[in-house]
Amino acid sequence: MRRIKPALREVRRLARQYSLGISQEAKETGSLIGGAYRIARARLGYGVGPLYYSLYRFSTVPQSEWGNYVTDDPAFKERLRGMSRPAMHRIAQNKALMYQHCVRHGVPTIPVFCLIGDSPDPLGPEVRSGNDLAEWRAVMQSSPGDLFVKSVDGTYGEGSFAVSHVRENLYRYEGVEGTIDDLHRHIQAKLSQEKGWIVQPRIRSHPGLGGVVSSHGLATARVVTAMQEGAARAVVAGFKVTVGTNATDNFSKGASGNLLAGIDLATGTLSRAWGSRRKDWPEITDFEIHPETGKKIAGFTLPLWNDLVQCALRAQESLPELRSAGWDIAISERGVLVVEANLTYDLSILQIAHQRGLKREISSVLESAQR
Repeated sequence: MRRIKPALREVRRLARQYSLGISQEAKETGSLIGGAYRIARARLGYGVGPLYYSLYRFSTVPQSEWGNYVTDDPAFKERLRGMSRPAMHRIAQNKALMYQHCVRHGVPTIPVFCLIGDSPDPLGPEVRSGNDLAEWRAVMQSSPGDLFVKSVDGTYGEGSFAVSHVRENLYRYEGVEGTIDDLHRHIQAKLSQEKGWIVQPRIRSHPGLGGVVSSHGLATARVVTAMQEGAARAVVAGFKVTVGTNATDNFSKGASGNLLAGIDLATGTLSRAWGSRRKDWPEITDFEIHPETGKKIAGFTLPLWNDLVQCALRAQESLPELRSAGWDIAISERGVLVVEANLTYDLSILQIAHQRGLKREISSVLESAQR
C-alpha cells in the first residue's frame, strides 16, 4: 500500500498535466484532437511534456525548432555539473560560502550579518554565527533595519522571508510581530526545515527601476557566463520582473505571478515581458507594460547595465574552475550586487524570456568552455 499511494499520486499528477495541456492547446488551435496529437508528438519525439509545452508556447513554435529547447533535463544538468569540480559546486550552492568567496575576491555582494544553524561546509571568519542569543543580539545591535532571511543552501527562494523593522525592538515577519529575541526563536524553529539560515539586510531595487518592478521584491538579472580561452564571456541574460507583494523574483513556472524579459547583452534593453495568466497552469502571454504600474517594460534600458555585465564577468573570473554559471545580480540602491550563483541556471526562464530555444547556442558555448 505504501508503494501504491505515491504511484497513484504520480498518475493523477500526470493525468492532470495532460488534461490541462491538451485543453489549453485545443483553445489555442481550435482542435481537441489536433492539440492532443501535438502534445503527444512533443513528448514522444522531443521529450517535452505538457508542462514545458505550455511554458514554451509550442503552439506558436514550428516543430522544426522544438528540439532546440532545453527542459528540466537531468542529463543536461549533469553535463553542467560535470564541467566543474565538486568543490566549485559547493561554492555555488552554499550561499554563505559564496558570500565569503565574494568578500575575499572583491566581488560586490549582499552582506551576510550572520548564520543561524549550520553550514554544510566549513566557513571562515567572514560569516558570523548567530546561534547563541548573546551573539545574535550583538549582531543585530549593529545591524538595524529591514532584513531578509533565506536558506543557506536552498533553491528557488523556498522558505525565504522578509523582516520589517516596525519600531525600536519590534519586527514584523511571516504574519506576526515580535522582538529581536522572538525573531531569533522563529528562525531557530525553522531549522527543522533547513540546515541553516543566513540573515541579510533587505536590499531595495535601484530607484531607476521604478515602475518596471514592484516595490516589494528585489528584482535580479540572470546572466549566464562561461570561461573561454582563459577569459569570462557573457552568453545570454534575462530580467526577472517582480510583481505584487512577492518577496522574491522567482518565476516558479509562472505560478508566482512574476514576469520574465529578455535583455539585449550589448545595450541592457528589455524585450516585452512574459508571464502566466493563471497560477495553477502556465498560460504564457506577453506583457508590454507592468501589470500594476503601467510602466512600459519593452524597450526599457536597465540602469548600471555595463556595471552589471562587468560584475558578472568578474564573478566568473574569480571562479575559473566553475566553467559556466548563471549569476543572479541585483541592480540595487547600493549598486550592482551578486545575489547568488546557479550551477545549472534553469535555462527555461531564459528561453521564456527570449521566446526561443537555446540548446544549440548553450551547447556550443559549453563545448568551448570545456577545452
